[in-house]
Amino acid sequence: MTDRTRWLSLAGAVAAIAAIIAVIFVVVQPPQSASVAPVPDEPTAPQVAAPAPVTATPAPQAAATPEPSGPLAPEFVRVTQWLNSPALSLAELRGRVVLIDMWTFGCYNCRNTLPYLRDWHAKYASEGLQIVGVHTPEFEFEQVEANVREAMIRLNVTWPVAMDNDWGTWRAYKNRYWPRKYLVDQQGQIRYDVIGEGSYEEMERRIRELLTEGGASLDHIPLGGVDEEAAPAQTALFTGDSWDEGRFLAVEGGAEAARLGLRGGWVVESDRVQPDPNGGSSSWDATVLVTSGMANLAAGANLASPVLVKVTLDGAPVPEALRGAHVFAGYDGATFVSIGDFGTYGLLRNGDAAPRELRLQTDDPGLSLYTFVFGA
Repeated sequence: MTDRTRWLSLAGAVAAIAAIIAVIFVVVQPPQSASVAPVPDEPTAPQVAAPAPVTATPAPQAAATPEPSGPLAPEFVRVTQWLNSPALSLAELRGRVVLIDMWTFGCYNCRNTLPYLRDWHAKYASEGLQIVGVHTPEFEFEQVEANVREAMIRLNVTWPVAMDNDWGTWRAYKNRYWPRKYLVDQQGQIRYDVIGEGSYEEMERRIRELLTEGGASLDHIPLGGVDEEAAPAQTALFTGDSWDEGRFLAVEGGAEAARLGLRGGWVVESDRVQPDPNGGSSSWDATVLVTSGMANLAAGANLASPVLVKVTLDGAPVPEALRGAHVFAGYDGATFVSIGDFGTYGLLRNGDAAPRELRLQTDDPGLSLYTFVFGA
């Protein structure tokens, strides 16, 4: 090989090595504009926070489902018949707000709550509220489907009603009161419940809160609208031994609005008291201490003809101004009430808070006394 050839080969090798080094430098060391320029103008924090929109997406979804705030409502069980509706279940009603009303048509206090239920049904049924009545009978005649249907028509109960004749749903809820209302949210949890009458405005506020949680807009629907004076609170005195096994019974709950004393021999049954024809007496009386302005009696006769019952107030005939709707005066001035088919009989009205002794006397064993109802 000549010197010239060796020189050319060496020069070529050097050039090749230089080219390789240049390529490596370009690959390993990127241009300044791609790596250094953003640093002064763009802080590091936004680079770290860039994925935040992805990780934050589930948060609103979790907030839409409220945390558990009450027990899971028991299902409707052992329902003997559904009225105004096919059979319902709380599982099927998930996604709706459900107001469960434990009632029975013979209960005066239950009837006093119905104007509010009708109002809420009219205003909120289309917004996601489902009212379900659970009709748990207190008396035997309230177990008859025809009687319940007639009462629902008369009382304008248009929402579904479950006939709970076997007390299955009542016991599932461990309930002890007529009426009682349970408010169940869209997830099936009990969020609020009310025993007895009252708390209507608070219940409606809770209904609206749950409906709003579910996405309803209620700005066009006013709160309230039922005149509470039209449905004053009442107190009931139950006569059967399911409430008290004694012969001298106090008002359920221990209030002193009334007391009942029985004389002459009575049969105390689970839902009523009746004169005992084999008790050695031919006359029976029931004495009630009343400390309210009104007294009604749920009663009935088991004979073909009505039972005539003498009524006295503090040992004298009931004054005309204080007579209830069903009290009348006889030829001698004595006052009576004629009790036939089961119903509510008005005994006293326009009274005051002074204690008064209201006495019922009869010589007929065909009488059944169920419930005394007192109020303003």
